[in-house]
Amino acid sequence: MSTLQELSHRPEEQDRKTRPWALITIAGVAVLTVTGIAWLAFGDEGTSDIDIAAELADTWARGWEESDPELVGSVFTDDAIYSDNVEGFAFPGVWTKEETMQDVRNRGDAIIDTRRVSELTETDDGTFTYVAEFTVDGKGTYSGVVEIELDGNLASRIEWLSLEHVAGS
Repeated sequence: MSTLQELSHRPEEQDRKTRPWALITIAGVAVLTVTGIAWLAFGDEGTSDIDIAAELADTWARGWEESDPELVGSVFTDDAIYSDNVEGFAFPGVWTKEETMQDVRNRGDAIIDTRRVSELTETDDGTFTYVAEFTVDGKGTYSGVVEIELDGNLASRIEWLSLEHVAGS
């Protein structure tokens, strides 16, 4: 065997040949680790309060339409208030989370259609408003402005600010 062949088969020569792959592997693991830590630290940063409020508004509407008290309740903090105490409202009142869920059990099947019909806008005091419509079986369709106040990722208050009867009985 020539001296050149002997040199290329030495163990220390083999280590040098594989080191670039080892360095690439270490660098890859480091990048993934840093990315994972950043995702854990800042993962929810992409969800804005307005996106959270919009999702809660849609979930709340779907819960009423499906007569699902658990779904309606899922948008609220434990001490939340729901208010639809507007003159001329189909079901006036100011309720806690549990009372609202009970109202869905009692009268939810009368709501046959409900939806958010506008985008949410943020008010100066940090709440969010939007226009919603709902239809009450045998009573007609109503439209009004709803306000949502957030406490983290849940609503601490949902309130109808205005309401008008737009169609039907």
